Amino acid sequence: MKQYTLSHLFWVIASHTLPSKLYLSIRYRVVFGKWISWQQPVAFTEKLQWLKLYSFDTKYTSIVDKVEVKKYVDQVLGEGYTTRTYATWDKVGDVDFDVLPNRFVLKCNHDSGTIIVCEDKKKLDIKQTRLMLKKALSTNYYWRGREKPYKDVSRKILAEEYIEHEGDLVDYKFFCFGGTPKMVKIDYDRSTKHHANYYDIEMNLLPFFKKSSQPEFTKEFHAPENYSKMVEIARILSTDIPFVRVDLYNVDGRIFFGEMTFFPSSGFEPLTDDYWDVKIGSWLHLPEKRLC
Repeated sequence: MKQYTLSHLFWVIASHTLPSKLYLSIRYRVVFGKWISWQQPVAFTEKLQWLKLYSFDTKYTSIVDKVEVKKYVDQVLGEGYTTRTYATWDKVGDVDFDVLPNRFVLKCNHDSGTIIVCEDKKKLDIKQTRLMLKKALSTNYYWRGREKPYKDVSRKILAEEYIEHEGDLVDYKFFCFGGTPKMVKIDYDRSTKHHANYYDIEMNLLPFFKKSSQPEFTKEFHAPENYSKMVEIARILSTDIPFVRVDLYNVDGRIFFGEMTFFPSSGFEPLTDDYWDVKIGSWLHLPEKRLC
């Protein structure tokens, strides 16, 4: 327990004090057992770290902001793809559960992972919910992985529409390179044991995964009838961006926008096959270098 506490303390201090390049180099070395080749990065995980330091557009801040990105999607695609926002608040104490319907989703706009899915408001632990939101709202997500888009997001809490569905809500995550969707990760069974399978864009199963979301290689997924529309949406939203992951849902033929992610797992979760880390890296053509 003491070793874990000291390790955690080290990373907290390092993440807030070390220069970005040094911090990312050390963390990558610890995770992958090798140093980043900053001059000639090859692997996908290496190139994601490179993008953190040398590629940034101010519009990226709005894209990772879960409130502002809906405006961006509505402008680019037209209305009908984003979930309804019921309310936003600047402080946990301002959250008014009385104005919300029986089913809703609560999240913070500035981080990744803080999400409360309420399927029955009568059963919601409001005290615990407020504690979770307070902790998330007090954290600047930028420091954990030095992901520049998150640094200046104006932190808020938002309540949004619960996507009505029967059974498992499947999440389609399109990996897009310069506006070209090349791969899709399908996340499923989130309410039980999180699984994820990777496919090429033609929905052929790929033979790798991340340990945090084990696949079921025997499970078959068939592309929805409007799958080509999903691919087109991912293409449009990722245009002129070196790499971004576009997350979509498809419920009874209706496509919902989820979010856009520039650095999946912050580039610090190894794939089970180094070959695919390099293969996917070959799809990512780095832009002209500029210090962020």
